[in-house]
Amino acid sequence: MSKMVSTTIEKRRVNTERLSTLAKGAIICVLGFMIGRGVVETISPMLVAYYGCVFENKKMRIWGFLSTVLGLVSIQTIPNVFKYLSIMIMVTLLGTIVEMVYKKNIRYVMGVICTVSTIAVVIGTKIYVKDYKLSIVTLLLEAASVFLLTILFRKGLSFLTDTNKEGVAKETFISFSILACAATLGMMGITVIQVSLLQLIALNVLLYIGFQYGLEASSIMGVAIGFAAYYTKSSGVVDEFIIWSILGVVAGLFRDIGKVGTAIAYFTAFIFLTLQYGPNGIDFKTMEMLILTIGLFLLMPTRKKERIIQRELTEENENELEKMIHQKLNRFALTYENIAKKFVRVKPLQEQLTNNEINQLIDHVADKVCKECSMCNMCWQKDFYDTYRAVYSILSAVESKGEVLVEDIPSEFYKQCLKVDEFVIMVNRVFEIYKTNLRWENKMIEHRGLFADQFLNVSNIIKTLSESVTKSREAQSIFINKIRNELGNLDVIDIQMDYCSNERQQIIIDTSLEMEAGITKELLKIINKVGPQKFSIKEVGDILESGIKRCVFTEKENYKLVKGYASIHKNEQPVSGDCYTFIDLESGKDIIALSDGMGTGERALMESKATIEMLEQLVEGGFEIDVAIKTVNSILGIRNNHQAFATLDISMVDRYTGECSFIKSGAVSTFLKRGEHLEKIKTDTLPLGMFKEIEFSALKRRLKADDVVIMMSDGISDLPYGKEQNTLWLEEMIEQLDSLNPQRIADLILDTAKAKAGGSAADDMTVLVFRVWEKAI
Repeated sequence: MSKMVSTTIEKRRVNTERLSTLAKGAIICVLGFMIGRGVVETISPMLVAYYGCVFENKKMRIWGFLSTVLGLVSIQTIPNVFKYLSIMIMVTLLGTIVEMVYKKNIRYVMGVICTVSTIAVVIGTKIYVKDYKLSIVTLLLEAASVFLLTILFRKGLSFLTDTNKEGVAKETFISFSILACAATLGMMGITVIQVSLLQLIALNVLLYIGFQYGLEASSIMGVAIGFAAYYTKSSGVVDEFIIWSILGVVAGLFRDIGKVGTAIAYFTAFIFLTLQYGPNGIDFKTMEMLILTIGLFLLMPTRKKERIIQRELTEENENELEKMIHQKLNRFALTYENIAKKFVRVKPLQEQLTNNEINQLIDHVADKVCKECSMCNMCWQKDFYDTYRAVYSILSAVESKGEVLVEDIPSEFYKQCLKVDEFVIMVNRVFEIYKTNLRWENKMIEHRGLFADQFLNVSNIIKTLSESVTKSREAQSIFINKIRNELGNLDVIDIQMDYCSNERQQIIIDTSLEMEAGITKELLKIINKVGPQKFSIKEVGDILESGIKRCVFTEKENYKLVKGYASIHKNEQPVSGDCYTFIDLESGKDIIALSDGMGTGERALMESKATIEMLEQLVEGGFEIDVAIKTVNSILGIRNNHQAFATLDISMVDRYTGECSFIKSGAVSTFLKRGEHLEKIKTDTLPLGMFKEIEFSALKRRLKADDVVIMMSDGISDLPYGKEQNTLWLEEMIEQLDSLNPQRIADLILDTAKAKAGGSAADDMTVLVFRVWEKAI
């Protein structure tokens, strides 16, 4: 069935592409014929510019050349035929040489090639003309017209040849209108059943554009046709410009009431305007032309395109919005960074008293003890240096020992001082006060450092978000273009790409294709073929009553985790010091975390529980895992004055890609079992809360279906194996496992470890196991 559907889509795509190519070729040939017939004051710069634009398309060169030459010889004089045929040949030669020599796209130099060819041929043909002033003016005018029209016509032709259905820029549509008006110059005087072909086509094109593309497009086209009508003096009065301009507004204004309603409004407006402004009123030929116009319009297959002329609006607005968001986010990031710098500008942690503080401490002790002593003048005046050195040595002793005793007093000072006991008591008291102040000052410095770190973390998060705004936009544009190229010319109206609430991408395709059985799946195959990530079908439905089908595809979660755990606390302990969590993030990641507080019982539980709870809050709040770990480390260190620690073992699995990051802080080894192969994952790191700065790295592995990951606390891994303490028994046991059930594996490991420990747990034991399960396509 799938093969038959795929073949059907492929046939439909090939047929559509063939018809589209033939239609575009026919339109380009017709335009070439009509533009070849156009003359403005004896010159035809439109002809050269149009051929130059068509020449850029290798497949259409010969047909563009033949159709333009056919139009040229059908109406123009022999000198003009010779002149413009020579220019076209010269354009062909120069364009071919540039392509062969420089092997580059000639679209960027085609305007110059056409201009140079025109100047060269005109100078050659005018070499014998005596009125050099007039010839030079005419030459410059024609050359400038060729150059500008080449640029304009290129954009106008892109309206016909561009396969991007998402939208058309306003400049492109204006350029197409100018191209169409240039073509009308070649239709003057041609009649079909006594009806002016020029007016018949103009009326049909205006009505079709209005219904197909809306008010803005038809207004531009109406003004362009009105200007052309006035310039060609088809009626001889300015009223012709007014008629076409108003008809352009009417053609697009009533599109919402349907095809028949638009035709009636257009019919009525034309009659009213002709009666009001027409030089001859309503006659039989006018009515015949109007009826033909309405009939052809009702027979033509049309479909309203909502997004035409919106590409400019959408892209410009989105670019401006992205620029504004990018700038504001960068300003926010810079603000947080500056705040962090202000917190950082404090003195470093102080472990010992400075000389200045020691002097203050000596003065403080002397003021409290020696001030009222009868020997004060002797000690601090006559024997100042000896007394100062003695007191300084006493303070050095108290700083190293934490407390000074009478036995620590130098013998000479002991014999001379009358208040030794009081002096010792005061030194210990004052030093304790200074030490307490120092401890609190260091606490404040650490807190400032923590605040600075967090402000820097927030600044980095905002910077990352700011950069992702522009990067994701560029990546989306590339991805959408790949999808368009793969779909070819299938009747796809619009392709959009945005983000779901879980930060994952989704693709929305609007199409007029009938969603037959298997068509949606085939579209899904095409998307998955060109994309780096895999998508799944989310929903298929209609857009109101427009007959347009909407297919929504979202990024597919390729993997799912099946988890198991087992835990037991140390003998005679009411609680376990191990704490663990399974976090399922909306972004499509699973985090399995295990923390072991130092020691056992309530104290260990307090540290491990705090570690896990802070980690959960930070990652669920949107913090990156490395920022979250550093924050937890800082808080633990400040909270416990770096006296209580906790290990942290993390396995973070991306359910979309299967990539797993193993992050360890003082944790024991993790085991990855893939079939008969066993890998031991370990790092040499320290627990959290031990130092202010912590270094860690993530070991990454790409997991596959049926991979089993085993994490544990040191209560299991540190069990003795023979006379040594190692994990050989554990590795041998895991290698021999024949089950893929995570819960069964966890129970088996815990039971075996408990048995090896003699039936009782000498330490808290916890084991976490998860198996990778690949979802079906």
